[in-house]
Amino acid sequence: MVDVNNEFNVARYDSLEELEKAFLMYDAHRQCFIYKNLVFVNSTLGGGWEAWTLKKFGDNLIAFESISMGLIIRKGEFKKEIDRLLKITEEQARDYWNFILNDED
Repeated sequence: MVDVNNEFNVARYDSLEELEKAFLMYDAHRQCFIYKNLVFVNSTLGGGWEAWTLKKFGDNLIAFESISMGLIIRKGEFKKEIDRLLKITEEQARDYWNFILNDED
């Protein structure tokens, strides 16, 4: 079965618990979740969650990562990953791969 959704379905979440449940419940292509200043768009066809990840800084929305959310959740690292994403500065998002390669955490 191939899920083809030509429109964005956007949902905003106020808690990490709600966001995590949503990742586990909904897996439509182009499903969009917003949490604080983070935006996650499902880029996977046919089920699963590969989250195209963007972060808003003022009027700027910067795409910087693609994350396998199912794997992060199964490993028990969801809260840690969201906390890490929330701490990323605009400069780090713009030069994300250099930031990741030099991150000591």
